[in-house]
Amino acid sequence: MKNFIYLAIGSFFLMASCESKKNANTESVASDSADVPTAINNDSCPGGVYIKYAHVYNNFIVENQGYILETNIEFVKAVRRQEPNEIVEGFYKSLKEQTKYSIDTVSKLCAFNGDLDYKNTAIALFKFYDEIWEDYRSLLTIKNKDERAKVLEVIKVKFNEAHSKREKMLEKDFEKASTKFINEYKLHIRRTHLHERQDSLLFLK
Repeated sequence: MKNFIYLAIGSFFLMASCESKKNANTESVASDSADVPTAINNDSCPGGVYIKYAHVYNNFIVENQGYILETNIEFVKAVRRQEPNEIVEGFYKSLKEQTKYSIDTVSKLCAFNGDLDYKNTAIALFKFYDEIWEDYRSLLTIKNKDERAKVLEVIKVKFNEAHSKREKMLEKDFEKASTKFINEYKLHIRRTHLHERQDSLLFLK
C-alpha cells in the first residue's frame, strides 16, 4: 500500500548538468559556476531572484523540493522508529520550517524567459505538501508510541481517500511543466539519490 505521504514521481528528481544545453539566449553554458541566483529589485521582478541559465533554474527548483523530501524522510523514519515525542516534535518542526522556506524561496524566482509555469506548479505542489504535514500534528500530542502508530495508519487511510485525485492533478501539472522546460532548453539530466530513497523508504512494504 502506498504511504500516506505524497512524494514526487521520478521526473521531479532530475538534475540538469551543464553539458549539451543552451541558456535562454541560446548561448552555450560553460559550467554551473557561470551563474548563481542573484537578488534583484526592478519592475518586472520586484524583490525577486534572477537566474540566467536554464540548468541552474531547473536545479534551484529541484533542490528546494529535495530539501523538503529529505526532511520528510527523516520525520517518517523517526515516527517508524517510535522515537520519543520530543524527537518527533523536533523533526516535525524542521519539516514545517523547511517547507515554508522552500515555498518562500521558489516564490521569489523571476520568470525564466517569460515563463512562470515551472515555478508556479512547483509552488502549488510545495503548498500541497504543507497541507499534508498539518495532518501530522495529531501525532505530536500522543505520548504512547503504540497509539501513535495506530493514528499513523488512520492518517494514511485519510490521505489516500481525501487527497488522491488532487495529488495526481498536481503531480501531472508539475511533471508536464518540468518536462516542457527540460525539453525546451535541451538540458542534460541525471538521476539523483532521492530516486533510490524514494523506492526504499516512501512506500510501505
